[in-house]
Amino acid sequence: MSLRIAIAGLALALAAMPADAKTFAEMFPGKTVADAKVQEALSSFDYQQGEIKLAGAAVTLTIPSAYYYLNAADAAKAAQLFRGNKASVTNEVLGAIFPADVTAASAPWSAGLFLHKMDHLLDADAVNIDLQAGLKQFSGMIADDDRYISLEWAMAPAYDATSHVLHFPVRMVGVKGTPDHLDFVNYVLGNEEALAIALDGRTDAQAAIEAAVPAILAMAKFDEGHRYEDYGTSSLDTSGHEPTLAQIQDRADAESGTASDQGGSTLATGWFIFRWTRRILSLFGVSTWALICAAFVGMMTFVGRFLLFAFNTLDNALPGTPKGNAAIDRLANLQARAQR
Repeated sequence: MSLRIAIAGLALALAAMPADAKTFAEMFPGKTVADAKVQEALSSFDYQQGEIKLAGAAVTLTIPSAYYYLNAADAAKAAQLFRGNKASVTNEVLGAIFPADVTAASAPWSAGLFLHKMDHLLDADAVNIDLQAGLKQFSGMIADDDRYISLEWAMAPAYDATSHVLHFPVRMVGVKGTPDHLDFVNYVLGNEEALAIALDGRTDAQAAIEAAVPAILAMAKFDEGHRYEDYGTSSLDTSGHEPTLAQIQDRADAESGTASDQGGSTLATGWFIFRWTRRILSLFGVSTWALICAAFVGMMTFVGRFLLFAFNTLDNALPGTPKGNAAIDRLANLQARAQR
């Protein structure tokens, strides 16, 4: 019995180890760190290479031998210990990629991975995004970080329609005594989500970061059904993709039993307009509730004016005490007297 228990325990231990994970000694043969706490942290990490299913996202990573990957827990721990990031910043990280020739404690840069749910963003909309407004939204993200006072572009932001990637290269300007920091955020667009790959590091590593961006982006691929090109692949939206206008119209026609049903056409068009209005406003930080409230106030104003007009018209049309013009009444009386 004890032998079976031992074998079962060994199997569980092996199953808990990530595929192709290496220890610190295997990843950095003969290397040691003077600081005991740093060495302890580095030795606790699982260093992964090869094909990895990214936990928390429909993404597959392929990490070549020139890099290694740390899972979400290890990446968050490294960011807090070695970069001074707060837990509130690192609690959404899915993992991080590092150059293989340096430890997480001494790396001049690393690439953190984050997932953002969003509506499908068409290329035509992406190229027209107000990038300056985007920079202001980024500024709000460092409001609780007293190490930095503002953000500025480290280089020109851009959208690559070929790879469907938004590039936001940001420089975080530090307070007096705090060096500036780089955060090159690349949003890899999927079907209705985006994988944010943030290469952050020292300003003296900018050339290395710029050179590494293409290789890092090539490591992450959305799984089938979540890729950018998978958007709207089902005419009846059974795959969870947001349908196009033509697909909405087809669905309305199928449910109504006739392609000439004006009610279905109006409903489908209205739904399409609402979804795209919400999508465009979200790019400028305007919430759907603000849009609904504004529409409600405008509608109530219109309804109020209409009711006032209707009541006045009805009041004048109903029989009763005449509310005619006094001058006209007087003229009629004078004409009546003259006829006598």
